[in-house]
Amino acid sequence: MLSPFKTIGSLLPAGAVGTFMAIFVFSAVFPANAKNPSVDEISKYFIKIVFGSEYGNISNKPKVISKWSGNIGISIQGRATNQLAAITGKHLNSLSRITGLRFKQVAANSPMQSISIIFLKRDEMFAIKGEGIDPNVIKKLASSGGCYFMAFHKPPQRIVKAIIAVNIERPIGLTDSCILEEITQSLGLPNDSNKMRPSIFSDLDHETNLSRTDKILVRTLYDKRMVAGDSVEDAFTKAQKIILELNTDIQ
Repeated sequence: MLSPFKTIGSLLPAGAVGTFMAIFVFSAVFPANAKNPSVDEISKYFIKIVFGSEYGNISNKPKVISKWSGNIGISIQGRATNQLAAITGKHLNSLSRITGLRFKQVAANSPMQSISIIFLKRDEMFAIKGEGIDPNVIKKLASSGGCYFMAFHKPPQRIVKAIIAVNIERPIGLTDSCILEEITQSLGLPNDSNKMRPSIFSDLDHETNLSRTDKILVRTLYDKRMVAGDSVEDAFTKAQKIILELNTDIQ
């Protein structure tokens, strides 16, 4: 588990982001409802979450499966407390078990840094800077007052960097939920949907643990048969087979 870590100062080192294709997403949270979807429904939901464009931005709509590989350096920046660091570590450990990815905490200026998780007051959420980051995009993302993430791809099937901004001025339950949601979405499941609930991908829920369906989606993406670069058609065919197995295995 990540140890508590706190740094206050520069949000991102200059030039840390570079010029990559990026997907920008912010989230909101409200109350929940339950459902037990079929394999076919989960497969279609998987395609929507992985390939959908929540805001109708065609240029940012994923065209192929994209995901992380290897070890991922995590920096915890901003106004992190021991409690927030512990919550972050809990979610990273959970996601590591499901995906097989290995997360390691690194310093904010480390060349091994891949994901920056930045804890901020709401007014500070507008101040994220770095090469290739559009201030107008940041303004739009931060305006919701919740959390948001930016994922960077180079080439399109490979996620190489992510930035997660978390508003610390909300109740801890909402903060816990959005940490989980943004980290999970930054792994290659960027879209939101209210079709299956409860789910961290629903704007109507504030889950602090992955639901059964959420676990199936994440496991499906990081199954070895789901190859980075797969098209929508290939991904759907593979998802049906993988989800059929997982629907039996995962409780």
